[in-house]
Amino acid sequence: MKIYALGEYSKITTELGWHWQGTYQALKNLGHEVITHDIRLEDWEMISEELGSLDDVDILFFGLKEGTKFILTYPNLIDELRYNGTRVVYWFADLRGLEGEITTIPIKHPVTSPIYVGKFIDYIFLSNVGQIPAYKRAYGTDKVYYLPAGCSDQYHYRNNSIEAVHDIAFAGDMKRTVFHGDRYLLLNKLQNKYDFIGGAWDRSDISTFYSMAKLAFVADAINAIPDMSPKLYSSDRLFIAGGCGACEIIHKFDGLELLVENHKHVVWWETEEELFNLIDFYLKNDIEREKIRSNAYELMHKKHTHECRMQNMMNIITGKTEEFEGWL
Repeated sequence: MKIYALGEYSKITTELGWHWQGTYQALKNLGHEVITHDIRLEDWEMISEELGSLDDVDILFFGLKEGTKFILTYPNLIDELRYNGTRVVYWFADLRGLEGEITTIPIKHPVTSPIYVGKFIDYIFLSNVGQIPAYKRAYGTDKVYYLPAGCSDQYHYRNNSIEAVHDIAFAGDMKRTVFHGDRYLLLNKLQNKYDFIGGAWDRSDISTFYSMAKLAFVADAINAIPDMSPKLYSSDRLFIAGGCGACEIIHKFDGLELLVENHKHVVWWETEEELFNLIDFYLKNDIEREKIRSNAYELMHKKHTHECRMQNMMNIITGKTEEFEGWL
């Protein structure tokens, strides 16, 4: 297939966050012709002119909130492409509010004009099962599917030349936000009690970062906002930490047991007391910790790579399946 992809493709990185190079390489490895542009840095008029001049674009693939703005800016172009057989695909890989869907805490600015934008989108993929009904209502479509983030064989691996000298590593925002208030408090306690790395660390090499610690602390929406319904929501931290061969100690979220097995692929916790008890236990038990991180590495590189995700997406688009294919 010929895929025209608009995202942050000039960002070459191995850190957390949307892994543009990983998804691009996955599509190439699967045999697709891929044209990419950076929707945040490049001139939209130039992009629209090029897109309009191309023949036989099978898929117009968007990520980032700027994608909906691009559609609103060039609706006639999108309409013409779809008339000629192009399918418009959008992957929302983060929790985000929806215009018309009230949330108690504005964790993200809502996507604007979804009912209008929905007329131009053929498939929507979300990293959160709980929001699927709201997206179907807001965009006026039934073509909304669960597809979480993933890891990359090329960028995420265990660096066996690095000794795990630290107790705990955390890659992510260390700031206190309306969404991460509870996580912020826990991170402070972890820093005070253990040999902890994170925060200001240069995460340009995430594999080296995770290889430096015995445990990886993984947490997103602790005591999550109920009206966002974050069922089966995780950032890519779950998949990247495991893909780097880390022993993850992860906050139990709704549906996690469908992706990984406790004390086999990860160690999950639900209360603060349980968290610290588990950390103390696994820091003292090297053999059990090694088994878990090895199992996680095998699972992530078998079922949760970007190639798995892109193939899953293509299978849904071509009608081979309507389901997420990464369950245990």
